[in-house]
Amino acid sequence: MREHVSVSRLAVSVRKVTPSGRMKETHFNPFWTHFAVDRHDEFGITGMRLTSRNERLEIGAFLNPDDRESFAVAFRQALATVKQRI
Repeated sequence: MREHVSVSRLAVSVRKVTPSGRMKETHFNPFWTHFAVDRHDEFGITGMRLTSRNERLEIGAFLNPDDRESFAVAFRQALATVKQRI
């Protein structure tokens, strides 16, 4: 499984590619997008998702705990940066 996540002032894009090569791409308006993290005291981040209005997309499920933590920090910062007014 692979996921490519990009953040710009125009869109948050997530491209998911299965091991068989099947691809699905989802786009969100960054100003309406919320990033949520499920956390367990012992195991750290157990789930991450993007929500926007009626859409919900799980991301990073295949990552190990350390990579989930670093992704969450970087993604949260990127989303906050694009939401800042110029």
